[in-house]
Amino acid sequence: MLAGPLTPGLAALRQAVREAAAAPGRRLALRAAPAVLAALEGLDGALAEAAEALGQPLALRPEPGLGWGDWQLEETGDGR
Repeated sequence: MLAGPLTPGLAALRQAVREAAAAPGRRLALRAAPAVLAALEGLDGALAEAAEALGQPLALRPEPGLGWGDWQLEETGDGR
């Protein structure tokens, strides 16, 4: 059982870093429940560290219909 929305959020960040390492230059967006994105935004340094590892900021796309563990990474051409 998940402890809260931060757990899947951190899993998504780790996956984004892995995907960026495998294909440098890809612009990624994280589509997730608003609570997951808020948890990441509330964890000091989490998004900044991910952006440093990715080489660019990770776009955040709130999707109210998703459950906490149902996040999705998607490629975006515009970085948003």
